[in-house]
Amino acid sequence: MMVTGLNTCNPRTLFSELPIYTPLHYSNILSSITGSNVYLKLENLQVCNSFKIRGVGYMCSKVVSENNCQMLVSSGINAGIACAYAGKKLNTLVTIFLPINTPEFIIEKIQDEGASVIIKGKDFEEADLYAKYFVEKTQYSCYIPPYDHPDIWEGNSSIIDEIKSQLGDTPDAIITVVGGGGLLCGLIQGCQKVRWENVPIIAVETHDTNSFQLSTINKKVTELPKGSEPLANSLNIKKVCSQALNLSNSHPVVPITVSDAMSIHACRKFADDHKMLIEPSSAAAVSLCYSNIIHDIIEMDSTSKIVVIITGGNNISLAQLENSRYKCSSPVPIVVKSGSEIYMKLNGSN
Repeated sequence: MMVTGLNTCNPRTLFSELPIYTPLHYSNILSSITGSNVYLKLENLQVCNSFKIRGVGYMCSKVVSENNCQMLVSSGINAGIACAYAGKKLNTLVTIFLPINTPEFIIEKIQDEGASVIIKGKDFEEADLYAKYFVEKTQYSCYIPPYDHPDIWEGNSSIIDEIKSQLGDTPDAIITVVGGGGLLCGLIQGCQKVRWENVPIIAVETHDTNSFQLSTINKKVTELPKGSEPLANSLNIKKVCSQALNLSNSHPVVPITVSDAMSIHACRKFADDHKMLIEPSSAAAVSLCYSNIIHDIIEMDSTSKIVVIITGGNNISLAQLENSRYKCSSPVPIVVKSGSEIYMKLNGSN
């Protein structure tokens, strides 16, 4: 296995070479629709095309510099791509475990970063178990969890540092999506660090991926039932991490779910309006603005500043987007749930 002088460096020095400082883009179209000021934090423009390089990259930097790690091992699509990129930059071997339903173009993208790919398991949870078992049997290897670790949350919190610097003001709300909860943990920690304790975070899931919402309602981590196959499959984590629930008890967080149809519609509209292809999972957040249902969730006016985290653009292609249109009705029924409360109206010109 290769060992370099990099492992003697400070982890934050190594980390500074991994994520880029992404744009905070003012969206004229979404601002016009909502009658407010909507800013897009474009994490899809990371070199790895997702925010994952922040948390995964920070943890990779730490284990390489402090733990004599000579092989990074992770699982999942966006985390796998981020880990592969980090390993290449850190001159460290990488092995990524992916489930059998992973698109071929994703496998090729990870391999193009120089990582080894092992296809195991029918879903993310099974692939992740294989990754952990592999690390147990492989000397000097380190498991990099996709979302459930303090180093992941610390790396993800850097998004808030950038938003504060770029916006120059306190936002009235931050909209993000929730999968395993690693990004949500990072955003809450970041807000607490910069004294944004009162800035609400709207945590968006799809109806079939709402582990965080169910956990909030039940006041304990709640696992999703088996069998769901949402279009926003980057959010399809069976159980949100417990820290996401813990931190949401000390910060204003509004759990919201939207339909797959809303996500796909927002994905298509975003491509038309902003000339960028983002994942349906990422588009779930921006769907609250396209539907203008955001007004029913928080109080806002023409002076309000809303920041939407555009989490990524890896697990999407033109072919996938075209195929998904046949699974969704048009016009799109807007169905948004917050606990037992349901907002519904029929989409018109938007």
